[in-house]
Amino acid sequence: MDQYTSSLLESLRSTAGVRNVKFTAEDPCSSAAIFVWEQKNHPFKLPDDFKSFLQTCNGMTLSYDVEFRGHTFSLACMHVNGVRDLVRFPLDACSSDEKLMRSDGAPSGLPSPRPTGADGEEAVAGFSLDRTCSAGNVAMVFFPSNPEPQVWFQDLGCRWSYVAPTFTEYFRLLAMYRGVPNWQYAFTEHGMDPVAEQWAWFLCPDRLKIGRAPRRGTIDAKGPVGSL
Repeated sequence: MDQYTSSLLESLRSTAGVRNVKFTAEDPCSSAAIFVWEQKNHPFKLPDDFKSFLQTCNGMTLSYDVEFRGHTFSLACMHVNGVRDLVRFPLDACSSDEKLMRSDGAPSGLPSPRPTGADGEEAVAGFSLDRTCSAGNVAMVFFPSNPEPQVWFQDLGCRWSYVAPTFTEYFRLLAMYRGVPNWQYAFTEHGMDPVAEQWAWFLCPDRLKIGRAPRRGTIDAKGPVGSL
């Protein structure tokens, strides 16, 4: 993860229009704290790549501003929870946060489909990866037949979309999209909104040139066909 973070910081600081790049990393997490988490959340275990991340920094935040037409404003916040904030939440309901509403205007907390693999298997547990995300829920999701979790995104309409097969791959995508607001919607059925796409073209055009992210319905047992 260090290589992605270092190259991202260097790239952002050299990008025209980007201002006030700030990076905060918490002190490394102890093996004892990880053990306590796994005991508390048995039978689910943290994957090795996420453990390595925690033992490097127990959570991180990278934010930056953008200067546009003479005005400077906060644009992006890239955050990964530490072990304390890696909390379990219901997969079949929207966030209890009142700001989350279903796309049809119904209040949050109503039942919604769980993350489902191509074989029809439903996820059994999800743990929050980003407590700062205002676009929905980013979660480390566990399925019954696989001890290694995947990363999924629940949008504001309560729909779940596959993002990455591992935490490392998710972190790589987070860095590639440079934390552009609503970047996670690139992995949903409808894609990013026009404003988010414009910022993506400005800040990470190479990411968009690769092509749109796989849409829902294009996953096999190991994840999306042609995973990035």
